[in-house]
Amino acid sequence: MNGFTSAQPIVVGVDGSDLSEAAARWAAEVAQRWDAPLIIAHAVPEPVYAYGDAAVVIYAEVFKSLHHDARKIVDLARRAVRRQSPDLVVRTHVAHGQPDRMLLELSESARLLVVGSKVPSHGTTHVGSTALHAVNRAKCPVVIWRDEGAPLLEDIERVVVGVDGSGLSEGAVGWAFEFASLFGIPLVAAHAWTRNSQGAATASAESAVLTDCLTSWREKYPDVEVTTVAEEAHPANLLAELSRGARLVAVGSHGYGRLRGPLLGSTSQYLLRHAACPLLICRPEAAHSTQETAGSRAEFGT
Repeated sequence: MNGFTSAQPIVVGVDGSDLSEAAARWAAEVAQRWDAPLIIAHAVPEPVYAYGDAAVVIYAEVFKSLHHDARKIVDLARRAVRRQSPDLVVRTHVAHGQPDRMLLELSESARLLVVGSKVPSHGTTHVGSTALHAVNRAKCPVVIWRDEGAPLLEDIERVVVGVDGSGLSEGAVGWAFEFASLFGIPLVAAHAWTRNSQGAATASAESAVLTDCLTSWREKYPDVEVTTVAEEAHPANLLAELSRGARLVAVGSHGYGRLRGPLLGSTSQYLLRHAACPLLICRPEAAHSTQETAGSRAEFGT
Protein backbone atom coordinates (compact mmCIF):
# COMPACT_ATOMS: atom_id res chain seq x y z
CA MET A 1 0.00 0.00 0.00
CA ASN A 2 2.86 2.38 0.69
CA GLY A 3 4.83 1.84 -2.49
CA PHE A 4 7.65 0.03 -0.75
CA THR A 5 10.04 -2.34 -2.41
CA SER A 6 11.19 -5.58 -0.84
CA ALA A 7 14.70 -4.07 -0.57
CA GLN A 8 13.58 -1.45 1.94
CA PRO A 9 14.77 -2.65 5.33
CA ILE A 10 13.37 -2.70 8.81
CA VAL A 11 15.83 -0.85 11.06
CA VAL A 12 16.19 -1.53 14.78
CA GLY A 13 18.44 0.31 17.18
CA VAL A 14 20.25 -1.75 19.83
CA ASP A 15 22.36 -0.80 22.85
CA GLY A 16 23.26 -4.17 24.37
CA SER A 17 20.35 -4.28 26.81
CA ASP A 18 17.83 -7.10 27.10
CA LEU A 19 15.18 -4.60 26.04
CA SER A 20 16.90 -3.78 22.77
CA GLU A 21 17.51 -7.46 22.03
CA ALA A 22 13.81 -8.14 22.50
CA ALA A 23 13.02 -5.21 20.20
CA ALA A 24 15.39 -6.69 17.61
CA ARG A 25 13.65 -10.07 17.75
CA TRP A 26 10.29 -8.31 17.41
CA ALA A 27 11.58 -6.36 14.39
CA ALA A 28 12.89 -9.60 12.89
CA GLU A 29 9.41 -11.13 13.02
CA VAL A 30 8.05 -8.16 11.09
CA ALA A 31 10.89 -8.23 8.57
CA GLN A 32 10.45 -11.93 7.92
CA ARG A 33 6.73 -11.55 7.23
CA TRP A 34 7.41 -8.63 4.89
CA ASP A 35 10.30 -10.46 3.21
CA ALA A 36 12.43 -7.42 4.00
CA PRO A 37 16.02 -7.27 5.26
CA LEU A 38 16.72 -6.29 8.85
CA ILE A 39 19.38 -3.76 9.83
CA ILE A 40 20.62 -3.94 13.42
CA ALA A 41 22.19 -0.59 14.25
CA HIS A 42 24.30 0.82 17.07
CA ALA A 43 26.07 4.15 17.53
CA VAL A 44 29.53 4.48 19.07
CA PRO A 45 29.83 7.66 21.16
CA GLU A 46 32.81 9.83 20.33
CA PRO A 47 35.38 9.86 23.16
CA VAL A 48 36.01 13.17 24.88
CA TYR A 49 38.84 15.02 23.15
CA ALA A 50 42.02 16.01 24.99
CA TYR A 51 45.34 17.53 23.98
CA GLY A 52 48.94 16.35 23.96
CA ASP A 53 50.76 13.30 22.60
CA ALA A 54 49.67 11.07 25.47
CA ALA A 55 46.07 12.14 25.00
CA VAL A 56 46.20 11.11 21.34
CA VAL A 57 47.33 7.61 22.31
CA ILE A 58 44.66 7.35 25.00
CA TYR A 59 41.99 8.58 22.57
CA ALA A 60 42.98 5.93 20.03
CA GLU A 61 42.84 3.18 22.64
CA VAL A 62 39.48 4.34 23.98
CA PHE A 63 38.06 4.59 20.47
CA LYS A 64 39.30 1.11 19.63
CA SER A 65 37.68 -0.27 22.80
CA LEU A 66 34.37 1.47 22.12
CA HIS A 67 34.34 0.19 18.56
CA HIS A 68 35.04 -3.35 19.74
CA ASP A 69 32.18 -3.11 22.22
CA ALA A 70 29.88 -1.82 19.49
CA ARG A 71 30.67 -4.74 17.21
CA LYS A 72 29.99 -7.10 20.10
CA ILE A 73 26.60 -5.48 20.75
CA VAL A 74 25.36 -5.79 17.16
CA ASP A 75 26.81 -9.29 16.77
CA LEU A 76 25.04 -10.52 19.90
CA ALA A 77 21.75 -9.09 18.67
CA ARG A 78 22.30 -10.63 15.25
CA ARG A 79 22.90 -14.06 16.76
CA ALA A 80 19.70 -13.75 18.81
CA VAL A 81 17.79 -12.88 15.65
CA ARG A 82 19.42 -15.73 13.70
CA ARG A 83 18.31 -18.27 16.29
CA GLN A 84 14.75 -17.10 15.84
CA SER A 85 14.74 -16.36 12.08
CA PRO A 86 17.59 -18.29 10.44
CA ASP A 87 16.53 -17.44 6.88
CA LEU A 88 16.19 -13.70 7.42
CA VAL A 89 18.61 -11.36 5.66
CA VAL A 90 20.31 -9.48 8.50
CA ARG A 91 22.86 -6.69 8.25
CA THR A 92 24.59 -4.80 11.03
CA HIS A 93 25.42 -1.11 11.09
CA VAL A 94 27.87 0.65 13.39
CA ALA A 95 28.06 4.44 13.24
CA HIS A 96 30.22 6.88 15.16
CA GLY A 97 28.26 9.67 16.81
CA GLN A 98 24.87 10.24 18.34
CA PRO A 99 22.32 7.38 18.10
CA ASP A 100 19.46 9.72 17.21
CA ARG A 101 21.38 11.07 14.22
CA MET A 102 22.26 7.56 13.07
CA LEU A 103 18.64 6.40 13.27
CA LEU A 104 17.44 9.51 11.45
CA GLU A 105 19.81 8.82 8.57
CA LEU A 106 18.86 5.15 8.36
CA SER A 107 15.16 6.03 8.43
CA GLU A 108 15.48 7.88 5.12
CA SER A 109 15.55 4.60 3.22
CA ALA A 110 13.79 2.35 5.74
CA ARG A 111 10.33 0.89 5.69
CA LEU A 112 10.01 0.94 9.46
CA LEU A 113 12.17 2.00 12.40
CA VAL A 114 11.98 0.11 15.71
CA VAL A 115 13.32 1.57 18.96
CA GLY A 116 13.11 0.00 22.40
CA SER A 117 11.91 2.19 25.26
CA LYS A 118 11.31 1.44 28.90
CA VAL A 119 7.86 2.13 30.26
CA PRO A 120 8.22 5.20 32.52
CA SER A 121 8.01 4.31 36.18
CA HIS A 122 4.98 5.24 38.24
CA GLY A 123 4.74 8.95 38.83
CA THR A 124 7.17 9.91 36.05
CA THR A 125 6.63 11.08 32.49
CA HIS A 126 10.13 10.53 31.14
CA VAL A 127 10.53 9.00 27.70
CA GLY A 128 14.02 8.17 26.41
CA SER A 129 15.56 10.93 24.31
CA THR A 130 16.47 8.56 21.47
CA ALA A 131 12.92 7.24 21.24
CA LEU A 132 11.45 10.73 21.37
CA HIS A 133 13.85 12.04 18.73
CA ALA A 134 13.01 9.10 16.46
CA VAL A 135 9.31 9.81 16.72
CA ASN A 136 9.82 13.51 16.07
CA ARG A 137 12.23 13.32 13.16
CA ALA A 138 12.28 9.89 11.49
CA LYS A 139 11.54 9.74 7.78
CA CYS A 140 9.52 6.55 8.14
CA PRO A 141 6.93 5.25 10.63
CA VAL A 142 8.38 4.39 14.04
CA VAL A 143 7.53 1.57 16.43
CA ILE A 144 8.35 2.20 20.08
CA TRP A 145 8.78 -1.29 21.53
CA ARG A 146 7.81 -1.43 25.18
CA ASP A 147 9.44 -3.49 27.91
CA GLU A 148 6.30 -4.95 29.44
CA GLY A 149 7.00 -8.47 28.25
CA ALA A 150 5.01 -8.28 25.02
CA PRO A 151 5.12 -11.67 23.29
CA LEU A 152 6.51 -12.14 19.84
CA LEU A 153 4.22 -11.73 16.90
CA GLU A 154 3.13 -15.34 16.59
CA ASP A 155 1.20 -14.74 19.84
CA ILE A 156 -0.31 -11.45 18.72
CA GLU A 157 -4.01 -10.91 19.46
CA ARG A 158 -5.10 -7.73 17.71
CA VAL A 159 -4.03 -4.40 16.31
CA VAL A 160 -5.59 -1.17 17.59
CA VAL A 161 -5.68 2.02 15.53
CA GLY A 162 -6.86 5.49 16.47
CA VAL A 163 -9.16 7.13 13.91
CA ASP A 164 -10.10 10.80 13.85
CA GLY A 165 -11.07 11.25 10.20
CA SER A 166 -8.07 13.46 9.40
CA GLY A 167 -5.12 12.92 7.13
CA LEU A 168 -3.01 12.37 10.23
CA SER A 169 -4.82 9.18 11.13
CA GLU A 170 -5.25 7.99 7.54
CA GLY A 171 -1.66 6.81 7.29
CA ALA A 172 -1.89 5.01 10.61
CA VAL A 173 -5.10 3.28 9.52
CA GLY A 174 -3.43 2.03 6.36
CA TRP A 175 -0.47 0.69 8.29
CA ALA A 176 -2.75 -0.98 10.82
CA PHE A 177 -4.72 -2.76 8.09
CA GLU A 178 -1.54 -3.91 6.39
CA PHE A 179 -0.10 -5.18 9.65
CA ALA A 180 -3.32 -6.99 10.59
CA SER A 181 -3.57 -8.58 7.16
CA LEU A 182 0.06 -9.67 7.17
CA PHE A 183 -0.29 -11.48 10.48
CA GLY A 184 -3.89 -12.66 10.09
CA ILE A 185 -5.12 -10.91 13.23
CA PRO A 186 -8.18 -8.75 13.99
CA LEU A 187 -8.17 -4.97 13.88
CA VAL A 188 -9.89 -2.68 16.37
CA ALA A 189 -10.54 0.81 14.98
CA ALA A 190 -11.27 3.30 17.75
CA HIS A 191 -12.72 6.80 17.62
CA ALA A 192 -13.39 9.03 20.61
CA TRP A 193 -14.86 12.47 21.09
CA THR A 194 -15.70 14.85 23.89
CA ARG A 195 -19.11 16.36 24.55
CA ASN A 196 -19.99 19.64 22.86
CA SER A 197 -23.04 21.72 22.14
CA GLN A 198 -24.40 19.22 19.62
CA GLY A 199 -25.41 16.95 22.48
CA ALA A 200 -27.00 13.62 21.56
CA ALA A 201 -26.58 14.22 17.84
CA THR A 202 -22.83 14.03 18.29
CA ALA A 203 -22.70 10.25 18.79
CA SER A 204 -24.28 9.53 15.42
CA ALA A 205 -22.13 12.06 13.62
CA GLU A 206 -18.92 10.92 15.29
CA SER A 207 -19.64 7.24 14.63
CA ALA A 208 -19.94 8.13 10.96
CA VAL A 209 -16.29 9.19 11.05
CA LEU A 210 -15.30 5.55 11.52
CA THR A 211 -17.57 4.34 8.74
CA ASP A 212 -16.29 6.91 6.27
CA CYS A 213 -12.65 6.33 7.09
CA LEU A 214 -12.74 2.53 7.07
CA THR A 215 -14.85 1.85 3.97
CA SER A 216 -12.06 1.91 1.38
CA TRP A 217 -9.65 0.06 3.66
CA ARG A 218 -12.17 -2.72 4.31
CA GLU A 219 -12.49 -3.15 0.55
CA LYS A 220 -8.73 -3.27 0.10
CA TYR A 221 -8.23 -5.75 2.95
CA PRO A 222 -11.33 -7.99 2.96
CA ASP A 223 -9.42 -10.61 4.96
CA VAL A 224 -9.10 -8.36 8.00
CA GLU A 225 -11.72 -8.78 10.71
CA VAL A 226 -12.60 -5.28 11.91
CA THR A 227 -14.26 -4.24 15.15
CA THR A 228 -15.12 -0.59 15.76
CA VAL A 229 -15.20 1.26 19.06
CA ALA A 230 -16.83 4.71 19.17
CA GLU A 231 -17.05 6.33 22.58
CA GLU A 232 -17.44 9.71 24.20
CA ALA A 233 -14.04 9.84 25.87
CA HIS A 234 -10.64 11.40 25.59
CA PRO A 235 -8.88 9.71 22.61
CA ALA A 236 -5.65 9.18 24.53
CA ASN A 237 -7.39 7.52 27.45
CA LEU A 238 -9.44 5.24 25.20
CA LEU A 239 -6.43 4.09 23.19
CA ALA A 240 -4.35 3.54 26.32
CA GLU A 241 -7.14 1.36 27.71
CA LEU A 242 -7.43 -0.64 24.49
CA SER A 243 -3.66 -1.09 24.33
CA ARG A 244 -3.80 -3.30 27.42
CA GLY A 245 -5.39 -6.05 25.37
CA ALA A 246 -3.44 -5.39 22.17
CA ARG A 247 -0.08 -6.23 20.71
CA LEU A 248 0.26 -3.06 18.64
CA VAL A 249 -1.46 0.32 18.69
CA ALA A 250 -1.11 2.69 15.72
CA VAL A 251 -1.70 6.44 15.67
CA GLY A 252 -0.97 9.41 13.47
CA SER A 253 0.97 12.39 14.79
CA HIS A 254 2.16 15.83 13.77
CA GLY A 255 5.62 14.88 15.04
CA TYR A 256 8.29 17.55 15.53
CA GLY A 257 6.93 20.70 17.05
CA ARG A 258 3.86 19.12 18.58
CA LEU A 259 5.76 16.47 20.49
CA ARG A 260 8.57 18.61 21.85
CA GLY A 261 6.62 20.77 24.30
CA PRO A 262 4.63 19.95 27.45
CA LEU A 263 2.18 18.18 25.14
CA LEU A 264 -0.66 17.77 27.59
CA GLY A 265 -3.60 16.58 25.53
CA SER A 266 -1.43 15.10 22.78
CA THR A 267 -2.60 11.56 22.04
CA SER A 268 0.76 10.43 20.70
CA GLN A 269 2.66 11.92 23.61
CA TYR A 270 0.32 10.34 26.14
CA LEU A 271 0.66 6.93 24.51
CA LEU A 272 4.44 7.24 24.49
CA ARG A 273 4.20 7.23 28.27
CA HIS A 274 1.19 5.01 28.89
CA ALA A 275 0.67 2.49 26.05
CA ALA A 276 0.91 -1.09 27.34
CA CYS A 277 2.09 -2.52 24.02
CA PRO A 278 4.34 -1.55 21.10
CA LEU A 279 3.28 1.82 19.67
CA LEU A 280 3.42 2.65 15.95
CA ILE A 281 3.49 6.37 15.17
CA CYS A 282 2.99 7.49 11.58
CA ARG A 283 3.50 11.12 10.60
CA PRO A 284 2.54 12.69 7.26
CA GLU A 285 6.04 14.16 7.10
CA ALA A 286 7.56 10.67 7.30
CA ALA A 287 8.30 10.66 3.58
CA HIS A 288 10.37 7.78 2.26
CA SER A 289 13.48 8.26 0.22
CA THR A 290 15.77 5.82 -1.55
CA GLN A 291 18.58 8.35 -1.67
CA GLU A 292 21.85 7.34 -0.08
CA THR A 293 22.37 8.99 3.28
CA ALA A 294 25.56 10.68 4.39
CA GLY A 295 26.97 12.61 7.28
CA SER A 296 28.28 9.99 9.67
CA ARG A 297 31.09 7.50 9.46
CA ALA A 298 29.63 4.04 9.50
CA GLU A 299 30.24 0.45 8.58
CA PHE A 300 27.91 -2.32 7.51
CA GLY A 301 28.30 -6.01 8.18
CA THR A 302 26.42 -9.15 7.24
